[in-house]
Amino acid sequence: MYRTRLLSLKIHNFKGIKDLQVAFLGANCEITGKNATGKTSIVDAYLWLINGKSYEQGRNIDEIIKRIDENGNPVVDNGEEHTVEMTMDCNGTQKTFKKAFQEVWKKVRGSANKTFSGHKTTYFLDGMSCTKSGYDKELKSIHGDVLPMLARPHTFTEMETKKKRQLLMQIVGEGKEIEYPDCIQKYLNTYGDLNSSLDAVNKQLSGINGQLDEIPVRIDEIKKSMPEKIETVGLKEKIDSLNADKEKLRMKVSTYSVDDKVAELEVTCRRKQNEAENTKKLIVTLQDNQLQKIAASLASAQDKKKALVNQLRYEQSSLQANSKIKDEMLAKWVAVKKSEYSGSDTCPTCGQILPKDMIDKAKENFNFDKAERLKSIGDRGKKLHELMQESYKKIKELEEESAKADTDIAKYQEEEKKPIESTKEILELNTKLVGLNNEIQELVKKMQDYAESNIKAGDDKENLINAMHAIDAEIEKKMDLLAKSKVYDDMQARIEDLKQQQKTLSAQYDDLMEIKKEMENIIKEIVDDMKTRIAEKFKFAKFSMYQPQINGGIKECCEVLDKDGIPIDRASNHASRVNTNIDIVDALSKFYDVSAPVFVDNCESVNNVLDGGINQMILLTVSNDELQIKSNLKGVCITKGE
Repeated sequence: MYRTRLLSLKIHNFKGIKDLQVAFLGANCEITGKNATGKTSIVDAYLWLINGKSYEQGRNIDEIIKRIDENGNPVVDNGEEHTVEMTMDCNGTQKTFKKAFQEVWKKVRGSANKTFSGHKTTYFLDGMSCTKSGYDKELKSIHGDVLPMLARPHTFTEMETKKKRQLLMQIVGEGKEIEYPDCIQKYLNTYGDLNSSLDAVNKQLSGINGQLDEIPVRIDEIKKSMPEKIETVGLKEKIDSLNADKEKLRMKVSTYSVDDKVAELEVTCRRKQNEAENTKKLIVTLQDNQLQKIAASLASAQDKKKALVNQLRYEQSSLQANSKIKDEMLAKWVAVKKSEYSGSDTCPTCGQILPKDMIDKAKENFNFDKAERLKSIGDRGKKLHELMQESYKKIKELEEESAKADTDIAKYQEEEKKPIESTKEILELNTKLVGLNNEIQELVKKMQDYAESNIKAGDDKENLINAMHAIDAEIEKKMDLLAKSKVYDDMQARIEDLKQQQKTLSAQYDDLMEIKKEMENIIKEIVDDMKTRIAEKFKFAKFSMYQPQINGGIKECCEVLDKDGIPIDRASNHASRVNTNIDIVDALSKFYDVSAPVFVDNCESVNNVLDGGINQMILLTVSNDELQIKSNLKGVCITKGE
């Protein structure tokens, strides 16, 4: 086992401590004193050297090293050094670790004063300056990754559940390997873990149970809607006989059919009627086409007129705006032209008369600037004049096009009022339509004459058709009886299917209940095994590793319990929480094979602090005395600086 012992701490300007030296000498001891005398700061000094996290909340110690003002902000101390140095016995070898923290002030080029630019941390090993990487490497050699966890007994309980569980499983071991039967293994292959598999089995059981509850209801519903059983013997033979009688009557009816001549006349008449109708449609279409052409031309002319009006308005508006600008520029040109030099001949500072060459130079500059301004205004005026000439030309063109559009609109409106022109094509179609109507009238008269001569034959045919209808009605009755009989047979077969399904589901339900029972037994075996392994590693602490679920399964967790099985984050007994954490630290030391200093705060309310075992125990208690350290070993002491 790797054994580390804290021999001494030297603290300077650290968390309100001006100068303090603590001689631990590697012994178990008790640091006592009033509140706010620096007990926890001593622990933070040790932790700052090994991982930089505070004892109470695990926050970054760099943020709380310096003194704070009345608003709680770190004060500026102008580069004052804050240091902590510790000496440790590391497996029989003394090693010294030191860190120094101070503000950095730099002088910026061009400035007489230095400015604050942040903080820096300096590292020392055995009295010699070193890099951070060298410092960290030396810490790692003495198991610096384990020391913070052992120094703060409550570190383990504050870890995330997943990390806490993983570490605990490493300490107590994974337990014996379970061989799952094939019926359970197939669920594990699909759902991944035992709890999800049990949940799937429960859902299957619930589904099957629901189906089993529904089947008797469905059978009862089928029985209520079943028709009475019908005797169907000889029914099909009777239907066949009726169909034969109907066929004989149909053959007789066929002898009274209209002859081929009438059928031919009807076909010809329908063809002529269709041709006449198509001719009418063609005439209307030709007339509509004429109207549509005129309407399209009129709409096009009107659209063109609207576009021209909009363009004309735009050009007129543009011309008006440019005319206004031109007047303004002309007025500006006249004003510049009339302007005269108005500079003073005397110096505005001393009041003396300026030299003549300076006055002449000022006038020359004024005249040059005036000429440039007049030229600029003149150039802009020429360009504006050209734009206005283009606008005049464009307006004239648009007015001419607009007048032409008015003429086209009037022409098309006049054409719309005129009657539709009878073109040569329309006249020919009208002539064809008259001829077709005459032919249709002749065909209709011929069919009427033939019908009068066949009235007697029609009466006999009607009697035969009525007889066929009577046979059809009788056949329909017989077929209805057959259909009802088929419904009865189908419902009876459905009832038998449901009964067979009921037997199959019942067997599946029994099989799943056996699988569920076996899963629950395995879960109990896992929980019992975990309790046994934990009991072997811990004297005081207990752990809830599995949480029972509504489905009868378990959910993985890692809740720390005291010796009475109460979660320590909810336990009111502070002593119980302290001893539980000490027991966990002892187990961690054995697991990592590292013995180290352990700091236990708020021990004044604990009558019997659990033995720290292989570790160096440093207890912090509140008392009415000044800060002091107690130990059975001579030489352990606290020394304050002046």
